[in-house]
Formats: sequence, C-alpha cells, structure tokens
Amino acid sequence: MKRFIKTVAAGALGVLAAAVMAPRASADVLSIDFQQAAFSNGISAQGDGGTGPWLNATFSSSTAGTVTLTLTASHLYSTEFVSNWYFNVAEALTGTDANYSLSGLAIVQNSGSAPTAAVSLDTRDGTFGPGNDADFKADGDGYFDFLLEFPTNAGSTFNDNEVASFTLTGSGSFAGITAASFKSISVDGGDPNKNGFLAAAHIQGIPYGEKSGFFAGVEGGSTGTTGTTVPLPAAAWAGFALLGGLGVKRRLGR
Repeated sequence: MKRFIKTVAAGALGVLAAAVMAPRASADVLSIDFQQAAFSNGISAQGDGGTGPWLNATFSSSTAGTVTLTLTASHLYSTEFVSNWYFNVAEALTGTDANYSLSGLAIVQNSGSAPTAAVSLDTRDGTFGPGNDADFKADGDGYFDFLLEFPTNAGSTFNDNEVASFTLTGSGSFAGITAASFKSISVDGGDPNKNGFLAAAHIQGIPYGEKSGFFAGVEGGSTGTTGTTVPLPAAAWAGFALLGGLGVKRRLGR
C-alpha cells in the first residue's frame, strides 16, 4: 500500500511539475514615443507641464498574423490635439520599387475614446517617395507606408488622455506579421536630418510659434518577447488535488 501511495504521489508531482513548467504565453511589443520635433525646426509641444513624451504608439501581438496598435495622447496641453500618425512596415514584407505592395495588410479601428480615423495605405501610385516605396510624407521630409488621419474640426479632435485602438491583420506575404514587423524606419526624402524614424505624428493647437509641429517617433520600449501571466492549467490543479488527497489519507491512516 505504501508503495502504491508513493507511486501515485510521484505521478502527481510529475503532472504538477510538467504543468507549472509549461512555457508561458508571450507577446511581441514595440513601443514608440513621440517627443522629438525633428521635422519642424525644433518646435516643441507645450505639453501639460511634464517632460513628455507627448504621445505613444504601441504595437503588440501574441499570435502571428494579428497585431493590436494602441495610440495614446498622454501629455498634451489643453489646446493641443494630434491629427496624423505615420507608420512604416518592414521592407521584407512590402517589397520594393515595382514589387512594392501593402495589399495584404488590413487595418480596422475597433475601440477607444478618440474619434474615428481615416486609414490610408500606400497604394503604390508612384506619385510620392523616392523609388515610389512610400507615399505619406511627414512635414517637409520623411516618407511612411501608412497614415491614420483624425479629424481637425473643433469638438471632434484626438485630445489629451484619449486612446484609439486598431486591429491589424495580415494575409499573403503579411500572414505572419507581429509587432516587430512595424519596426522600420522612414524613407529619406532628401534631408539627412529628417530620416530614419520609426513613426511621426502631427500635433496641432500648440499655443505659440507655428501652432503645430511634426514629431518623430523613437523606440520607447523594446521589441522582443515578454512573459505574460497565464492561469495554471487544469493539469496543475489536478496535481494539487491529488497530492492534497494523499496527504489527508496519510494523516487519517496514522
């Protein structure tokens, strides 16, 4: 009988160990902060008295093929709002020159307190961008692959403390997209001081100077695998229950 109990206990411990040591779920994350006004001759947002960043964009994915993009305005002044957000896609996915295409990428706005944005993907119409590899230009320089354009009319702008969320899904060559797929720098439009950025955003309503500015997006977090907490699997709870039952039996058998 003792041998039987030891055998069962060993089995229970094996089940528990396998369940607890199972790989954790992971998420691919790219966080982009907007604070440097590299496109607008040094102009800065007034901000809320803090040090910024004024905006953040976070790409996250736990499953290849689907990415969540969250846009946050966190330190804008009361008169300021953000209108345009510009982003890039890895060249390995888009192709270049005659082979350039974003046809496998779909972007849908699904939640958030910010107003609805117009989503524009580079259609490869050849009217902008060196080599025609990107259509959307932030200020006087810097070409990007897609644009999220929010309203600018009073009462419907993207203001401080507002959030917009989008779901990005891929098909074809984009089927395996993750957050890292959007870690790609802008195409240079000619000025070496206004290139090499992950993203850009247009902040308007600045209460001095030119009243608006284009802000460069730089990596604020990290791109890589981060562990997320997941519930213990049913097998683990079964192991706990079995060990607990054996403990009760042993105590009663004394």
